[in-house]
Amino acid sequence: MNIILSKAQETNISQKKSLTRHHPSKYGVIVFDYQLQIDHINQQAQTMTGWELHEAKGKIFTEILKVVEQKTLLNLENTIISTIQERATLYFHNGILLMAKNGNMISIASSTNSFKNNQNKLTGGVIVFWEAT
Repeated sequence: MNIILSKAQETNISQKKSLTRHHPSKYGVIVFDYQLQIDHINQQAQTMTGWELHEAKGKIFTEILKVVEQKTLLNLENTIISTIQERATLYFHNGILLMAKNGNMISIASSTNSFKNNQNKLTGGVIVFWEAT
């Protein structure tokens, strides 16, 4: 299947990928498309999740970024997806655990934001996360 992107779509993709280059190395950054599939994952996100870019690219971001509420171990996948679909911003300041590929759990804080076009259609989003101390 051939997919032809408009100049605006190409620019949007380029801007998303540039987000991963503008965050200091302590921040994990995962950029995903409108289908919630990973477009890019920076080095810190790869280190924290245990997933390399070539493994993660194209997967639904919730397969890579597994987060649970620290006290109850309640999976937060639905909360994150709902926030993205509502085109809102979600902040977790503490009390969240990232479950890495190897089973390790890391206390994190995060921010999730969706991208939308001029017609308010979802075009993708970004999750930025870091170790909570």
